[in-house]
Amino acid sequence: MPQVPYSGVPSVEPQFQPTPRYSANTPEAAFGGATAQALTHLGSSFGEVGNELFARAQAMQDLANHSEAQEASSKYMEQAGKLHADYSALQGKDAVNGYNPYVQSLRDARISIRDGLSNPMVQKMYDADSRSFEARSIFNGAGHAATENKQYAIGAATARVQSSRNAALVDPTDEAGFQAHVTDTIRNTTAQWQLKGADQDTIDSANHKAVSDLWYDRIAGLARSQPFTASKLLDRATADGKIQGEDIGKLTSIVRDATHTVGARNISNEVRSGSDLSWGAKPVSIGDAKFAIGTFESGNNYQSVGVQTAHGKALGRYQVMEDFLPEFLQKAGLPSMTPKEFLNSASAQDKVFESVFGGYMKDKGSFNDAASMWFSGKPAAQAGNVKDANGTTVPGYLTATNAILAKNAGLPDQVSAGRSAADKLSPNDPLLADYAEQRIIADHNQQLAAKRDFDYKNRQAVEGGLIGGDKGGRLPTSVDDLKAQGPEVEAAWQQLPDADKRRYMSVMARNAKGDVVMTEDRLREYQRLKGLSFNDPGAFLDTDVIGADLPMSTRKELVNLQQQTLKNAAQDPRVLHALSLLKPMMDQAQIDRKSDAQGYDRFVGTLQDQLQDYANVAKKPADAKAIQEIGQRLLQQHVTSSGFFWDSKSPVYNLEVPDAERTKILADPYWKDRGVVPTDDMIQRIFVRQMYNQLYSKPTKAQSAAEAPMSK
Repeated sequence: MPQVPYSGVPSVEPQFQPTPRYSANTPEAAFGGATAQALTHLGSSFGEVGNELFARAQAMQDLANHSEAQEASSKYMEQAGKLHADYSALQGKDAVNGYNPYVQSLRDARISIRDGLSNPMVQKMYDADSRSFEARSIFNGAGHAATENKQYAIGAATARVQSSRNAALVDPTDEAGFQAHVTDTIRNTTAQWQLKGADQDTIDSANHKAVSDLWYDRIAGLARSQPFTASKLLDRATADGKIQGEDIGKLTSIVRDATHTVGARNISNEVRSGSDLSWGAKPVSIGDAKFAIGTFESGNNYQSVGVQTAHGKALGRYQVMEDFLPEFLQKAGLPSMTPKEFLNSASAQDKVFESVFGGYMKDKGSFNDAASMWFSGKPAAQAGNVKDANGTTVPGYLTATNAILAKNAGLPDQVSAGRSAADKLSPNDPLLADYAEQRIIADHNQQLAAKRDFDYKNRQAVEGGLIGGDKGGRLPTSVDDLKAQGPEVEAAWQQLPDADKRRYMSVMARNAKGDVVMTEDRLREYQRLKGLSFNDPGAFLDTDVIGADLPMSTRKELVNLQQQTLKNAAQDPRVLHALSLLKPMMDQAQIDRKSDAQGYDRFVGTLQDQLQDYANVAKKPADAKAIQEIGQRLLQQHVTSSGFFWDSKSPVYNLEVPDAERTKILADPYWKDRGVVPTDDMIQRIFVRQMYNQLYSKPTKAQSAAEAPMSK
């Protein structure tokens, strides 16, 4: 236990205090001070450790917060970068309209990430970083929006200028609209270049170019349909300085070409259609007038009767009104007639028209005024748009009758009218009349070809009925029998001209009498027609083979050949090719269509037979070498008879038939089986084929001696 130190010596000294005090020197350790001190130091140590731990924990938390904030910021930057990339891809109006949604998307993305953070300190740290990045992204987006807005404005102005050009091209005749487009083009071109920061000189130059382009498109568009108007417009624009130099040269070429091509086409259309009324602008022959008026009024039907009107009914071919009939008969110097009597007298109707209409034309000086008088009682200038009971107006009547005059005009008259129209339209361009003439001739030929094709198809349908017969094999002997062949045949019959109908009626009458047998003259005609099909397909198509004096079997063959020729306008390419290769050889042998048409046709028919025989044997068409061989063989001279001083010779295709060979051919049962008596020409043709095969090839089944020179 603690000890108190003891001293025997008094240690008290006098003090200045009134009452002396005792003071014992007691060490702290004696009362546990050391322990307390130790405990004090221990507590202090514990405090220091706690502070260190707190500081370390705080540092760790700060690090975690910073890491989370950094990670969140990185995530936001990634999302913001994607949003910015997507927005930067937008152009023009899309970029302008997309700016506000872009900004909102940036904010939404930032807030969405912020709301998912663990504590306010992280959010605070995230805000400091992400707000700065958000601001930069918004700023960059604003720059993109501004740039694209400017480009959008320039693009919109450019599109507006192009739209004006397109409108000028599509509707070049709209003068008021074109002037509006000029004003709009200048305004939008100015806006474009102002946005680009251009100076006034540049803007003025751009405006001049834009207006020149506008005029260019208008004139080029107009030249497509109205080349002469386009030419006048070009002259005006050039004089006013509206078009730049390079555009003037281009447009001049465009307009000139259009004047020649489109102008010629327009002239041809007007001349051939009568739409410009030029055919009736002068007197015409009374025959042409009768056809034009009669065709329109009644289809040239003398028995036609019109509807009831205030002046009675229209009568006959020219539709004379009942009330005017007495007056017209008197002018024509004819006795009084009842309407029925007038209808039954074609000569009286023609006489009335010739007298009255001819007088109108002589008095008024033109077909058009005479036609207007006939229709309305007044000249065209006074008649206006007067209508008849059927609703036809005077202008419509003149247009229709002029169209008939044009259609009925001959090609020389059409060409003359076209050249005259070209000279009036462009007196300083002599080429236009030539172009117009060529176009009129081409259109005329095309129309003839179309009509010929139409008529020919109708004839083929009827001829098919004539040679086909009904299901029992009986050939038609009347129109009713023919129509019974089917609706196609009946329709074709209705569309045939009267001349063709009469011809086919003769064929039906011949059918009623029975078929004819083949004779020498008929064989010769058959061979001529077959050769004609290759030498002159146009003439062959125009030939009446169904009405030819030939057996029905050969007529059927020729009709079928006509159908093949029509389908293949180039004819049999094998024969054409062979003839082109053999021409020098044929010229030397004097085989020429002009000097000997029948001989030429016969050679061609024989050549076709040999080409067909070659193809049957070789299983392929003859090549150039084989064709030359065939030609040489057909033209090779052979002795036909011997004389004292010389031998008679003839080419193979024209060899004479010895009596022994003739007897042999006549005895062949082929003829008896078919009820045919072969003619000399038939026998000669068979003999030629025999000789050809004996001389130059081995005979085959396809080349039997008894084969007839006609389709089986």
